[in-house]
Amino acid sequence: VDRAAPCPQRAQDCLAWDDFERADGPIDDAPSGQTWVTTSLSCATCRPVFSIRDGRALMSPSAEDISIWLAMVDTGRATGLEVSATITLSPTPLRANVGLVALFVDRDNHLTCKLEMSEGHPDGLITIGEQLGGRTTSLLAERDGIGLRSGSAYRLAITVPRTPSEHPISCTVSGSGLGQKTVSLMPSGESIAAYGDGTAQGLRIKIFNDEDDGRSTWDDFLVRPI
Repeated sequence: VDRAAPCPQRAQDCLAWDDFERADGPIDDAPSGQTWVTTSLSCATCRPVFSIRDGRALMSPSAEDISIWLAMVDTGRATGLEVSATITLSPTPLRANVGLVALFVDRDNHLTCKLEMSEGHPDGLITIGEQLGGRTTSLLAERDGIGLRSGSAYRLAITVPRTPSEHPISCTVSGSGLGQKTVSLMPSGESIAAYGDGTAQGLRIKIFNDEDDGRSTWDDFLVRPI
């Protein structure tokens, strides 16, 4: 793998990484050499304000009527990998909806894993969801009441096996006294056909009145082969 800078924590075989440890301002390229590409779920030409503040990445809306925002890097590899990040949930009580993306083909076809704290899920929720042909399904696999805390940092990871038609995709959260909580999914044949070859991975947030308030952050980002 060609890299513009060494991988963090001596993970020399990583596919992409970003520690966001640089000056405050807009985010363009990852230290691993890929360009961050941003979009929204409901508008092909809309881009979030994707920036660094105090060594953390955050996304802010650029349009009031759009809630789900994405930032992606393309590693050229779809399966046999783990996508992970340290995520700090918004300190605002019950206002977090933030996570990761894998198997990204386009904004209409990809896989997601998220953490949520809201009035409907006050003790925290982890889910695997998807965009399939432009249709959102948020709860393909879920685990509620997992013990998340507002303002706390957690490690979130999506594991995509080499053959997701034969082995499940998993999403795991750990940290801050939580232990380890995992949900798993065997994707459908329709899903694999739609986004099984997606070679981009990245970040996702839903900013809305009763969802995230935009204060959740990504403290680092890593894609590594498994």
